Amino acid sequence: MKWLVSGMLLAMAGAAIAQAPDVVIKLDARLNYRTAPESPNTQRLYDELGNYSTVSLGFKLEPGFKVYVGQKLQRFSGGHDDDLLDEYYVEDEGIWRVGKQYVPFGANRLVRESVLAARGDTNLLIEGIPVRFAYCQGGGGKQEGFVGRVGGRIGFSAFIGDHFGIDGTSFGLIRRPESASGRGRGYGQAYGVDMSKGNGPLMFTFEGVAFRQPSKDELDHAFEAYDLSCTYTPSKYQTYILGWTRKTNPNDDIIRLQASIFATRNVFIEPMLRYRDGKTYDLNIAIRVRL
Repeated sequence: MKWLVSGMLLAMAGAAIAQAPDVVIKLDARLNYRTAPESPNTQRLYDELGNYSTVSLGFKLEPGFKVYVGQKLQRFSGGHDDDLLDEYYVEDEGIWRVGKQYVPFGANRLVRESVLAARGDTNLLIEGIPVRFAYCQGGGGKQEGFVGRVGGRIGFSAFIGDHFGIDGTSFGLIRRPESASGRGRGYGQAYGVDMSKGNGPLMFTFEGVAFRQPSKDELDHAFEAYDLSCTYTPSKYQTYILGWTRKTNPNDDIIRLQASIFATRNVFIEPMLRYRDGKTYDLNIAIRVRL
């Protein structure tokens, strides 16, 4: 199934590049430098929150469907996802999407999984509340089951299946991407709530998730994670974030200070300093280029 979907999308991408004038190619690259106590300094083409550097192309087919293919510039050394392609899917935008994609769960900060899935987007008849849901079929010890989110600024999410949370793109607020658990592990259920509220240049966000049914009890444990953050955006050239994340079983508290500051055209400097249980956890400085 995976090879069939990816092969079809790559074939369509090749045809689009040869024929269509409206192919959009984008680059979102991060060169991240990290220093941490008692750890070697590292330079990576991904950041410590689990965000890849990617190059992507997108185009529309004649019926109006959209095709998207995104490739990683560097993979994590941990986790299950050894695929060079981060996402590849075809969609009727806002209605359905089929292919490898980031499935809808919460604010995509604690759980952020790219997996082969079929997704549907709709709204409840009452009050027009957004509903996003997907069926995942990763296979081979990867994510399988149902995942979805209901709500707008206040949302409720759940996944029910197996092996969720195994890749380095998830749990970026509480672990390093290289420490991802990988195939055959993860969690069978999670239930979460997230909310956001803006006030001028300030945005307050909260997310809480309970993870249950670990695949391997001797290695993974049920736990809860909470994140509260305040984002201050005085202009389109500057963003500052103060965040607090708590993990239970065992308890961990992480404070993070982040910024995104315009440097020159299409280039931003993105520093991040984190403290874990009152001690310096790491310092990261990323140069981000978006074209």
